[in-house]
Amino acid sequence: VTPRGAQASAAEVAHLDRIRREWEQFYNQATSFRSVAGTSLLRALQFAPESVGLFTNSEGTGRIELERAYGADLTVQLSNSNPAAVAVPGEVLIPAGSVSAAFPIAALDSGGSLAEGRAVITASAPGFETADMVVQVAGPQTAVLNMAILSGNHQVASPGSLLPEPLTVLLADSNQIPYAGQNVLFTVLQGDAALEPESARTDARGAAAVRVRLGAVPGAVVIRAAAAGTAAFADFSLTSLHPPAVPALGVLNAASFALSPPFQPGVPTVSPGALISVFGTGLSATTAAASAFPLPSTLGGSSVEIGGIFAPLLYVSPGQINAQVPFPLASGLTTLRVWNTLSASTPIFIAVQPSFPGIFTRDASGSGVGAFLHNDTQRPVTPENPAIPGEHLQMYATGLGAISPPVASGQPGRLQPLSTTVLPVTVTINGAPAPVSFAGLAPGLAGVYQVNIQVPELSPGMAQVVLTAGGVSGMPVALPIGAR
Repeated sequence: VTPRGAQASAAEVAHLDRIRREWEQFYNQATSFRSVAGTSLLRALQFAPESVGLFTNSEGTGRIELERAYGADLTVQLSNSNPAAVAVPGEVLIPAGSVSAAFPIAALDSGGSLAEGRAVITASAPGFETADMVVQVAGPQTAVLNMAILSGNHQVASPGSLLPEPLTVLLADSNQIPYAGQNVLFTVLQGDAALEPESARTDARGAAAVRVRLGAVPGAVVIRAAAAGTAAFADFSLTSLHPPAVPALGVLNAASFALSPPFQPGVPTVSPGALISVFGTGLSATTAAASAFPLPSTLGGSSVEIGGIFAPLLYVSPGQINAQVPFPLASGLTTLRVWNTLSASTPIFIAVQPSFPGIFTRDASGSGVGAFLHNDTQRPVTPENPAIPGEHLQMYATGLGAISPPVASGQPGRLQPLSTTVLPVTVTINGAPAPVSFAGLAPGLAGVYQVNIQVPELSPGMAQVVLTAGGVSGMPVALPIGAR
């Protein structure tokens, strides 16, 4: 045994060679000459590639390679198992000092099946190992080709830039035999981009590649690669994306879409644990929604950083991101910025305060009829199914602040134990107090608070509901009131 990287001694090489020479006689005797072992030393010889596919009446190139160059010319004999399908020269000369030589391959006839169009080319030379190459000749009736993307998919870059990675596809049949010399046409199906060039021929590996320069218009770019004369194609999905930008007033309460509490104009206001909507341009290269808990801090390649903490994300798109404000944020002025796949936005200032209530609405517009459920039926409160004085309702909101026991940012509210608000929560309907029996995180939802109230005695009609937490009131929403 010689350690890796060490040079074997002459004695060790001689010992191994003696085992090699004596093994052949031992093996033959041990098997009573029913099996024969050959232990002659052979030099390495191989085809590159080891398999290739061609269409009828086309030509390709094979190559024979040696492990190292030799001082004399080497003639390699080629035998062909199916001369009716493939034509190759009978021998190939590798000149002295060279490690390889190319030879032509002509595709003659695909026959009526894949088997009839397949040939095995065998290379041999005295003192060298033999090597086999499979050549598959296919015609329109027998070719079943597939195109796979090797590299370059899902790239994101700035408008006008040359994508760093070429778009590369592989053309092969069901046996993974690559087809060389086939023309692949690349076409822009969607978006603004230019191809450099618009077509390419597959190489010996069956691969074809082009470069892409994005145009001036940002957005999704779809490019199709299709093999001429076949049904094989593959689509690349790319994105032309500007750096993210969030305007100074681009952060709103995700329920009410209010910038700040009434009578507190100024910078965008958020509260720990609340859901917010961030608006801007170039926020994400794609549209995606979180599908599991805990909510991810990166979604679709985008992130939102608030006060140095990356926020849990519910939804991302090029123009809007919905996120949860991290619970650990302290009150005061801080910054928010968005990261997309390319870079980060310029930070904007936001105000963090203990609470900033917002009631969700039925049409998700931030105004109109609020998100209320009848407690006994769990059906929505609507003008056709109004609330009745004295009954209990469930109201859904955000921005009510800290809860106890605490729940980690990005995690849903628990059913047992329930997490209730630390700050006092009150509700008025048309100015009349509505008794609150519960205020806390809604079980199974992240950043959403549930407030259970009893409707006071009111006249039928459309009433205004105001939610207050810790002395801070949110924007009013409508509540249909019916008669007893």
